[in-house]
Amino acid sequence: MRKKNWLVMVLGALLLIASPLLAACGGEEATAPQPVAPVEKKVKVGLGLSVTGALASTTRPISYGLWDYLKYVNDVQGGLTYTSPAGTQETVTLDIKWEDMAYDPARAVDTYRRLEAWGAQVMHLTAGSMVLTVLDSITRDQVPVVYYGPIQPNSAAARPAYTIGQFPGYSDEDAVFLDWVKANWSESRPPRVGFINLETAMARVELPGQVPAYAESIGVEHVGQEWVPYALTDASVELKRLADKDPDFIFFAHVPSGASVILNDAVRMGIRDKIKFGQIFWGYSEATIATAGEASEGLYGMVPAALTTEDLPGVNLARETMLTYRPGDLFNSVYLQGFTLGRFMVEGIKKALETVGHENLTRDAINEAMFTTTNLDMGGVVPPVTIDREFGILANNYRVAVVKDGKFEVVSDWMPSNNLLKGWVPD
Repeated sequence: MRKKNWLVMVLGALLLIASPLLAACGGEEATAPQPVAPVEKKVKVGLGLSVTGALASTTRPISYGLWDYLKYVNDVQGGLTYTSPAGTQETVTLDIKWEDMAYDPARAVDTYRRLEAWGAQVMHLTAGSMVLTVLDSITRDQVPVVYYGPIQPNSAAARPAYTIGQFPGYSDEDAVFLDWVKANWSESRPPRVGFINLETAMARVELPGQVPAYAESIGVEHVGQEWVPYALTDASVELKRLADKDPDFIFFAHVPSGASVILNDAVRMGIRDKIKFGQIFWGYSEATIATAGEASEGLYGMVPAALTTEDLPGVNLARETMLTYRPGDLFNSVYLQGFTLGRFMVEGIKKALETVGHENLTRDAINEAMFTTTNLDMGGVVPPVTIDREFGILANNYRVAVVKDGKFEVVSDWMPSNNLLKGWVPD
């Protein structure tokens, strides 16, 4: 009896040991190994946009244009496809995180901190005024930043350089306008030009020293500089001070809502037909025509990119993209400029991926890729892009246009900026 019990106990133990093996062999349903899903490759893109705020009539379409192109890459192209250093075709998703800064420098600081902490590998901030508030942090954190609007001398002079502006500075643009005025002037006396500018700290430092001296050097009389706020409701005082000096042109820097105030005040004061007016590029859009109405007729302006009516691949792509994401919005010049800025960012990311691969992609790799851009085709929206490492600007040329019968008409060839601000740093 004892021997039999002992045998039963041994057989039971053997069954316990063998049961998992029997299950694996089909005695019980085994759990099959699950395939491991490939990890989605992403690149983190941080966007500090300005879809609200005092300058929203310009900054909103800029922001939407850039943002829409990034979404187009993900939604329509299925991500950003590139050839890896090993020669294989790979695709990454643009992981987009955005905040609305409302063109407020204080909010820009908080937005930058959050996007940097999130791990943004490349970043956009609306304009140079926002970049200046966090410039030291950008350099310390080595975050490549592409921004809309005029280049800021401080950011251009920072070393190592991590910021690229879309266009030359205020002084550079004013100088190109003066060049055009002088080239088209037929009277024996010098042309007289006055200026009205949106009041920013940088413009206050930059413009008074650069523009009058340049005007004098080419034989143009600079009759004065006036300053107006972001939220402009009346410009009659500034207009009268300039009108009393009998200018031939008044060139102003403001968004479409501000342009409407300036131009309609000029009509009310009886000087609109006596003085020719010109507008800075970031306000000179179809929205100015819409808001200023008849007062915009005959308004000259700086055009740093193609017109929305030109039949060009880059223009057509931007129009189609806007109709996809914002079918009720006006397709205007600054949307197109923001869209082009988004294309430049994506091309920089692609170049970095093709150089170092996704596994080795760093902020510095993206920055290096953008700063070594040469002859980049932007679908005709701007001339081919080559970045100057010492003065990072995406588009360095302008044309002049005029409003005729409610539409823009180009009246000049492309004119390169003289880059007065290259190498100049405010005290």
